[in-house]
Amino acid sequence: MISRRLLRIKVIKTLYGHLQSTDRTLGQSEKELLHSIQKFYDLYHLLLTLVVDMADYSQSRMELGLQKHRPTVEELSPNTRFVDNAVVQLLRSNLELGHYNQSNRISWVDYPRLIKKFYENLVSREYFQEYLKADDCSFATDKKLILEFYTKELEDFEDLYTCLEDQSMFWMDDIEFIIGMVLKTVKTFKDSSDENAKLLPLYKEVEDETFATRLLRRSVLKREEYLELIGKFSSNWDVDRIAFMDTVIMLASISEIMEFPNIPIRVSFNEYIDLAKFYSTPNSASFINGVLDKAIAQLKIENKIEKQGRGLVGEESDIS
Repeated sequence: MISRRLLRIKVIKTLYGHLQSTDRTLGQSEKELLHSIQKFYDLYHLLLTLVVDMADYSQSRMELGLQKHRPTVEELSPNTRFVDNAVVQLLRSNLELGHYNQSNRISWVDYPRLIKKFYENLVSREYFQEYLKADDCSFATDKKLILEFYTKELEDFEDLYTCLEDQSMFWMDDIEFIIGMVLKTVKTFKDSSDENAKLLPLYKEVEDETFATRLLRRSVLKREEYLELIGKFSSNWDVDRIAFMDTVIMLASISEIMEFPNIPIRVSFNEYIDLAKFYSTPNSASFINGVLDKAIAQLKIENKIEKQGRGLVGEESDIS
């Protein structure tokens, strides 16, 4: 499931591009935002399919070995534990995964060398060799292997990043989040699971898509008002030190605080300060902290912030 944090990141990046462009319409930017969210879900399904393609590659190697004129003893009696891995078989037969991949044309078919390299790396790992030799052939050991693979082999694999970059510009920031989703999905599988096992939905809450599109839309439509407020409390800063991304982050933050009465001010405030640490300059977090603190205090004095729900009415003004 795509988190609110990742939705905020996608909104910020789309908003950045929108404000930098001279001819992009709000409708076009909204379509780009929704497309980037959908690509996130595509990558989730693609990564779930990875171990299936690796097992298929392993099977093809075994078949080639048996076709040799003089196969070795190992080739005559290959270890099929990985090919027969129960979790791999669940993913192979999963109706939801198969339907999604077929409908969206998602596969590794154009990247056989990557599949080969993943498999060769896996075969060289000690934990894989121990899996092949273990006496325990339970569902638990099969599941443990797949979890270890997704935990240890993807995040720092440069060839994977090159492949993802070739396919979609939206995937480079998604990989960590999606590995977490894949791990969570595999953990839900049980010995009793079948082809109807449920995968994770795209959105955790039904209103998450509305949250993202509304945040982008309100940030664009109210930008003059909110940018004027930002300018008022950043006037003492050297203009050359203010990164454009800082302005975008503050614009999205104020929009969220103003437009979403059910989200606590502190949550919005802290989320965007954290995002500034990753997506802007080293000094951005402290700068944004100071400007937002003053801007929010001013908005409260003018009674422009309305919050609803238990614990949200009358939030304290000191949030720094």
